Amino acid sequence: MPADTVLSISPQPREPLSKTIGTVEEIITSTSLPAARSRRPSSPIGGRRRLTKSRFNTQSKLSRRNTLAIERVLDVDSRSLTSVSYETASAPRPQHATLPLRRDLRMGRAYTSPDSFAWQLSDRVDDDDDDISNTVVLSPRSAFDARLPREVKLHVFAVVIQLHEIEYRKRMVSSGWTAVQSASERYVGRSRGFVDLIRLSRVSKSWRSLAFDGQLWSQLDLQMLAQMPVPAVTRIFAAAGPFIRDMNFQGYQSLSVQLLKRFASAIVIAQPGRKCLPTSQLTSLNLAGCNLVATKMLHELILASPNLRWVSFKGLACVTNVTCVILGRTCSQLCSLNLSRCKNMDATGVVSVASVPLGSKVPYTSLEELRLCGLKGASAALVVALARGSPFLKTLDLSYSTGLTDGDLDVFTAWRSEWNDLTDSSSPFDKISLSAREMGYDPSDPTRYFKRLTRLRHLNISNCKLLTDAACSHLAYAVPRLESLEIAGLGQGLEDDGLARLLRTTPLLKRLDLEDSIEISNAILEVLTPEQDPHRSRRARPLVVDPRPGDHLEHLILSCCSRITSDALVSLIKACPRLRVLEIDGTRAGASVVREFVRYSKRRNLVGAEVNVSDCRGLPGDSLVRELNPHTRHRRGWRGWDARRLRFLDSEGDCDESRVLFKSFWTWQAADAARAARDRRLKSAVATGTATTLEGMEMQQLLESEELSFRDPTDARQARFRWVKALGQLSPSSESCTIM
Repeated sequence: MPADTVLSISPQPREPLSKTIGTVEEIITSTSLPAARSRRPSSPIGGRRRLTKSRFNTQSKLSRRNTLAIERVLDVDSRSLTSVSYETASAPRPQHATLPLRRDLRMGRAYTSPDSFAWQLSDRVDDDDDDISNTVVLSPRSAFDARLPREVKLHVFAVVIQLHEIEYRKRMVSSGWTAVQSASERYVGRSRGFVDLIRLSRVSKSWRSLAFDGQLWSQLDLQMLAQMPVPAVTRIFAAAGPFIRDMNFQGYQSLSVQLLKRFASAIVIAQPGRKCLPTSQLTSLNLAGCNLVATKMLHELILASPNLRWVSFKGLACVTNVTCVILGRTCSQLCSLNLSRCKNMDATGVVSVASVPLGSKVPYTSLEELRLCGLKGASAALVVALARGSPFLKTLDLSYSTGLTDGDLDVFTAWRSEWNDLTDSSSPFDKISLSAREMGYDPSDPTRYFKRLTRLRHLNISNCKLLTDAACSHLAYAVPRLESLEIAGLGQGLEDDGLARLLRTTPLLKRLDLEDSIEISNAILEVLTPEQDPHRSRRARPLVVDPRPGDHLEHLILSCCSRITSDALVSLIKACPRLRVLEIDGTRAGASVVREFVRYSKRRNLVGAEVNVSDCRGLPGDSLVRELNPHTRHRRGWRGWDARRLRFLDSEGDCDESRVLFKSFWTWQAADAARAARDRRLKSAVATGTATTLEGMEMQQLLESEELSFRDPTDARQARFRWVKALGQLSPSSESCTIM
């Protein structure tokens, strides 16, 4: 570059400055830049050399320090400059010899070699004005970006999610939301709203900042976004980590140790002024089924989340007794805990969660729901810890627990003398006084006995092989608020006496599971059957009526109870006004039970009614199926993406909740026959080219369901190709399916 070359910079609009400012040598000397040198010998044309846009954008290096120096010399702001030109001092300066100034130059950076401060000029530039690059004119910002405050913008983005939820609720009740239509849309409702947020983030950088704002992602459910790629999840963690309160990893198959580490590091909030570990605002965490989680990583995540209230570690092998100790000492507000099927922990670890640690300011834990299915080593120490430290329990699941005995449940409901001094009304402990007859002892004994009144609403002690009906006697009068009782799988250990005593004291019971209780008889059904009061009419009822056993019963499971008769079941169906689900497979029930159940369900307008009489040899056969076909359905269908391969149809009533679900061997035969006939009609319509749009969508679901019968993906693709080729959808030379 010649020494007499000067730098001319013009602001927008394209008008040259009023006077030339300095030479290149003076500017370089004043800013301590390396000497300018030209990569090619100069060949000025007409005493003037102009810089083209392409060469200017490829070979320019200007740091922020140099830009500030030029601004100081020129006394202008580089951000307001939009064009630059070169000319010799001897030649007159043209009015339009300007070129666009790149944004990275205006911002003080460029992507070129740092060896020299030189621009590579073109060898020849014509004087024609058409060859001169035009000045880049930036389009004005929209009113949404320029005028609205950020809070209003975030509210607009939040409304997008709410509108999708409202639209989904409306579509569910509309007639156009069919099973085939719902199976074609993967994301609906709230998940569709989050997908739209990710799409809106591609509009601009400002919209990306709004779309990934933490206030919109405080509840992140990866179960409904299971196909979201890992980079998108990582970006959400990085942008909205400290705002996340509810996190659900269940069903997200791409979860890895690295992704969980990024999540743990993103959610913590540093507290510079306090001497404590960084914590997060996480209140709900679901890691059920995430087998790749390591024990150390899980402990670090718990220590960083002291505000956890709902935790589910179901089926995690990384959960140990140490994990339970950390949970008990760190998460003092824990309300719900699911540790079912955690094979590397036992009852010793649960004791540390259920009891209050030493030095705690609160006397009791906040646990209301505790699920310990498959717990090893259950003993009296566990139930004592639950009785003393967790008096607010409403849901307790001890199914498949080894070591649980009748005496442990007696300890759980016993009243302790240490609680006699707690006379305050705010005390969580309450007792009931019982006579010897009510306790099941000698009726001549005048002694009064006390039991602790629990707050249990759901109790599951199924398949605890050491329990008998004595356990039910210990629970009598201690669980007056019980709504769900699951005591299945006890076999010959469960008899009528103890169970009847318990059922008489649970008038609010809604669900009862007595599967495989082969020793119970019609006496249990008599207890559950409310007595018909002739003075208790429907038109003139008293304002306050004490509930009776069976008044609230909705779900009854009596599978494999071989001593139950049809007459007792019919009386129960007529007397229980809310009975909605009846499972009596493997019993001696006859056709009269099914007829009465269907008739009373239609009379009471029950929604979602179901009767299961599989393996009942007293049924007449397919004649009963044809008789009840107008009021029943054979499959429990639902509308959604997950049901696409099951191919439910509204025309057959699969998704009609007003129909009674009738399950039996003969209904399965009828369902298979109807499905085969439908497939034949569908294939014929597609082959002849007379298929409608819905039939084409159903054909796609048929092909997907056919692939499920093959374990090898290659065999599945070959089977799919044979199906489509047989229907005439592929030409002999084509290798891909056209029904998409």
